[in-house]
Amino acid sequence: MNGPELQVEVRGIVFVDLFGTIAHTGSLTEGYMDALAKYDVPRDKIYAFVRDTLMILPHLTYGEMVYRILKNFDITIPLDLIAPIAKLWEDENKLIAWHPGARELLSSLREQGYIVVIVTNVTAPGLATIKGLLGLERYSDRVIASCELGLVKRSGDLRLWERLRSMYTEVPVSHLTMIGDRDDDQPPDGWNFIKVSSDGSDLTAILEGFKT
Repeated sequence: MNGPELQVEVRGIVFVDLFGTIAHTGSLTEGYMDALAKYDVPRDKIYAFVRDTLMILPHLTYGEMVYRILKNFDITIPLDLIAPIAKLWEDENKLIAWHPGARELLSSLREQGYIVVIVTNVTAPGLATIKGLLGLERYSDRVIASCELGLVKRSGDLRLWERLRSMYTEVPVSHLTMIGDRDDDQPPDGWNFIKVSSDGSDLTAILEGFKT
């Protein structure tokens, strides 16, 4: 087994999505997607490219990600305009904050004997920004990021779930739970899935459910 050493009192593994599920980002008057759209980058296609391509690559900078987006859509802009767009992206990530009740949920789950694993689709520079701001390691046993694993949560793609399962083979699949707010967070059959609101309004109710 490749995950943390399991003790006999472990009740199960609770995998928790980050963005929208237990944390939210603020919004700028103009975000990086708004800035890219001004140069005819198709806004509705930016996230899919970021998720499927950039979120599985380690060691990127914000500037390199902006450059790759422009190159993918065959758009050329003056190089001195890339840095301001990259700064917008970083600034957006710096606005991340916990949903009310999220830290209490994670702490309580650990106190009850669950191993808590945060599983998130995130870019490499985004992870570096966010980990320091939220202190994720204080509230979880492990953080699994797509940019480090090379796999993303994506509806219909089982590869990430198979990798997660291989990390905790000693735990029955019936004791594996995923908490998330999107269809991309839906695990395979046999797992438990708790779908939450993206505004965090039901986290307190979920906590009470685990206590029963």
